[in-house]
Amino acid sequence: METFLWLFLLSMTMFIGSFLAGSIPLAFHLSEDRLRTISAFGVGLLVGTSLIVIIPEGIETLYNNPSDNDSDHDHDHDRANHHYIGFALISGFAMMFVIDQIDSSHGHNHTRGNVVSLTELRSLANSGDRDDEDHEMLGGSSSIHKKPASATIGLVIHAAADGIALGASASQPALELIVFLAIMLHKAPAAFGLSTILLREAYTRRQIRKHLLTFSLAAPLSAIFTYSLLQRSGEIDPIGMKWWTAVLLLFSGGTFLYVAMHVMQDVTSGNGKDNGFNGHNIIKMKKSHVAFMLLGMFMPLLLQFEHGHGH
Repeated sequence: METFLWLFLLSMTMFIGSFLAGSIPLAFHLSEDRLRTISAFGVGLLVGTSLIVIIPEGIETLYNNPSDNDSDHDHDHDRANHHYIGFALISGFAMMFVIDQIDSSHGHNHTRGNVVSLTELRSLANSGDRDDEDHEMLGGSSSIHKKPASATIGLVIHAAADGIALGASASQPALELIVFLAIMLHKAPAAFGLSTILLREAYTRRQIRKHLLTFSLAAPLSAIFTYSLLQRSGEIDPIGMKWWTAVLLLFSGGTFLYVAMHVMQDVTSGNGKDNGFNGHNIIKMKKSHVAFMLLGMFMPLLLQFEHGHGH
């Protein structure tokens, strides 16, 4: 019960934090540089959490899963686990890739790229009146409103995948806290970007809050559902629950790496006004952004050491 209450508390915090972050554009403007700084730290934390925390924890949980003592069986068991690790990781990565491709294919006639990624959210938000004028000249008023709706759907699916990671890690508080921080630091800019797009496309504040509410609820509900499912399976088959926990952690590691790759494109690209190549110029990152990204990458390691001293 204590584990569920802690998960519920984190889920509520995540919901409130995402909703408040998305409400910022409704109140005041946040500079692009500050948003990029948050994104730089967030992407570093995503990479670090995947490689330092989630994936190693998933592997350890998988190999610690009890099996028969027979040595030949143990050898086969380890070989099977080897395949499960790779399959779970690539499945998480591939799922996010397919979702993005399906989503972008719906809007290929009127968007420059993937509408789900933070890169596209940010470029749409910052393109300003120039893009609005282009849409008016093309008579694309109906297509304008497809982009934000499509972005909302894509981001909701992304958030649900994040919730799986939180739910799967619920039985280990130290791991769960690091996963929570990583999720929050990339959900906040995503919520901010989504609200900015909806404002640009003349959505009412009531409509924006509905989109934002849907996005903010996705990860908490997914986390609670995943945890409940694992607990139910644990009552029937404890060993099976441990196996599924490991596989879901590895699956989440793959989704985190994919999201990190996309956010990294956003941080390392500028608004391309002259080259016409997908609307972006590849630019050298500011030293402060590099520093924040590296800090984010190693933050999970520092948090692990801190928790290690406490045990």
